[in-house]
Amino acid sequence: MAGKLQYIKRLSDEICSYWPGEDRPSRHLALTGMEATPASVLMNGYQAHTLLRGARLEGVRKGFLAASFGVIAPVCPSCNDCVPLRVNTEKFTLSDSQRKLLADGRLQYQFQKTVLLNPAELFRVFKDYIAVRHNEDNNPMFWWSPKQFNNWLQFMPFTLTARDHDGRLAGFSTYEAEKELALMEYAAYDPAYLKFSMGKRLWLEAVVQAQTNGIRHIYVGSWAKGSPKLGYKSSHRGLETLIIDPVTKRGKWVDFDPEVHTQGPDYVALLRREGFKIRREPVTA
Repeated sequence: MAGKLQYIKRLSDEICSYWPGEDRPSRHLALTGMEATPASVLMNGYQAHTLLRGARLEGVRKGFLAASFGVIAPVCPSCNDCVPLRVNTEKFTLSDSQRKLLADGRLQYQFQKTVLLNPAELFRVFKDYIAVRHNEDNNPMFWWSPKQFNNWLQFMPFTLTARDHDGRLAGFSTYEAEKELALMEYAAYDPAYLKFSMGKRLWLEAVVQAQTNGIRHIYVGSWAKGSPKLGYKSSHRGLETLIIDPVTKRGKWVDFDPEVHTQGPDYVALLRREGFKIRREPVTA
């Protein structure tokens, strides 16, 4: 049962954090494979993740955006700018500058199970990163306590870490991984290493690790044209996005072009395809 997208609920409306300085209302619908939320059935994060992962992986394959409990469908009243992206590792190649960046020897990378890491160490980097990069009052992660962070971390089976030669954690990225696909969940780095191009390093190393381990697709969330928070994604090679085939009405993945794919798929149509009766709601005062 947990492998199918069977249950849906509306999340609270917020101001979209992808457009700082603009009061764009956002609206997301959450889809999961389990009727009860993890907290209501007294499961820890790892147990909940085990039950929900089938629905999450099915959902991202269909173009929905990953969330710890399942997937979300953005049905925002003000725009349809969220374009889902994945990296096809068979189409991905490093440029000369990217290869040089990863080979400069200043950082050491390790991919391992998240439970083997020190959550307090990860939380330190996370808080410093949020304080500098995402310090808007409307970003709920800015206010997370160590307990909230640990609950979220339990949903993240694997983590890629980057450390300097003194062993200090410079950055990390968390993701789900299985035989042929991975979900790049979240990346954060110590602002002290900003000059190291940490965000780019974590992204590139994750793709290289996926290629090495035979993972064909890495889902990397959404991109929105003009968003200062998401613009960096469009420059990477091997990207694909999902469109709705006009004949079959099903979603299909195609090579991504930032000049062509400036709008996301019709998520209401995708939801209807899944059997949910959804309509776009107007903005409420």
